[in-house]
Amino acid sequence: ISGGSILENTIYLNEYEFLFEREIMDFYNMKSYLTSYTSNIHLENLDRNDDNLEKDYEFFKLIEKDIEIIINGKKVNELEKISFDVFSMLEIYLDKKSYFCKILNTDELKRKASMIQTFYMQQNQDNRYTKILQNIEKYKIVIQDEQLLFNSINDNKFIKCLFCSPYYRNFEFSIKEKGFYIVDFLEDVAIPVKLFEKIKENYVEIYGKIDTDRISNSYFKEKLSKFFKKEIKDYTFSYNLKIYYENKKIKNVYEKTILKMDNDLELTEKVEVKGKEKD
Repeated sequence: ISGGSILENTIYLNEYEFLFEREIMDFYNMKSYLTSYTSNIHLENLDRNDDNLEKDYEFFKLIEKDIEIIINGKKVNELEKISFDVFSMLEIYLDKKSYFCKILNTDELKRKASMIQTFYMQQNQDNRYTKILQNIEKYKIVIQDEQLLFNSINDNKFIKCLFCSPYYRNFEFSIKEKGFYIVDFLEDVAIPVKLFEKIKENYVEIYGKIDTDRISNSYFKEKLSKFFKKEIKDYTFSYNLKIYYENKKIKNVYEKTILKMDNDLELTEKVEVKGKEKD
């Protein structure tokens, strides 16, 4: 690995800080539910012999370190965090025509999942890790199913923001309209979002609103009412993505999705990917 913070012949840096936050604000009951996930991501270019920047694919090794998870002010302890190591080292193929990713080191992931599962089974005398063991069982099912793994990696918050954002994927609802579906914001609801772009030399901003031609207000409110277990009469929704470049590299990416309901409920998701200079 080169000593600098730049990956040669790509638009990416070697090092990124990653933050994901999901918060539900219940103003009526004066309560807040916040989940926060942070880590450091290291990228290596596995395609070192190819110096052609115009090629339509990339190979990367992605290593995730220093994972911190805080749920409602309480840190997830070190033993519980070991389960996240299943996906902490990925070899990724990025198709630059479609901007979808594929994981190449599936055999290694299977071995890792089995090793971590065995570790927790040995520690689980008092059933403390039963839920984690159930999650690892789900991971194993995903890893063994090519389509599930493909969906999972392309919905990963870091990968989606850095490699596969709506700006790069360039999905169109029609000849005149850009848009995409947010699939992991609310359970069982794919939210169609109509996109508008503002592009400058070192900066891209995309903002979006729900495409009510593709999902009706009444149907969406019905889904919201079911999700929050209370009648939702009104809502506002906004999506915002900002990409900052420095020396033709992606330096920072910020994504924010906000759903406000009846002036007493608010669901916010925030993703930050920040380029890090190496010491």
